[in-house]
Amino acid sequence: MKNKQARSKHGKKWEETHRRRNLFALYGLTIEVYDEMVTEQGGVCAICQKPPHKNGRLHVDHHHRTGRIRSLLCVGCNVKLGTVENTDWMAKANAYLRVHETRHLRAG
Repeated sequence: MKNKQARSKHGKKWEETHRRRNLFALYGLTIEVYDEMVTEQGGVCAICQKPPHKNGRLHVDHHHRTGRIRSLLCVGCNVKLGTVENTDWMAKANAYLRVHETRHLRAG
């Protein structure tokens, strides 16, 4: 409740402070370094080369084991990459696709 009250009372200033804290706490990044990364990438996702959705930001992609920052991704590519990095899940998904390659079920 406190965050909601602070957000409505302070608006953009609260959002900026919250964003600064999160970027630094999670990735050791300042907003200035993040903004430089956005500029270096031309404001687009490093994978699909599309800008983030309206009112969205590019997400900081990092290696989950080492914590090393790779680049900035749109939310869609970030989620997909996170799934692909899960090698156990990928093996199961590939097996599932192979099983269903020859099956032709009709929808509806």
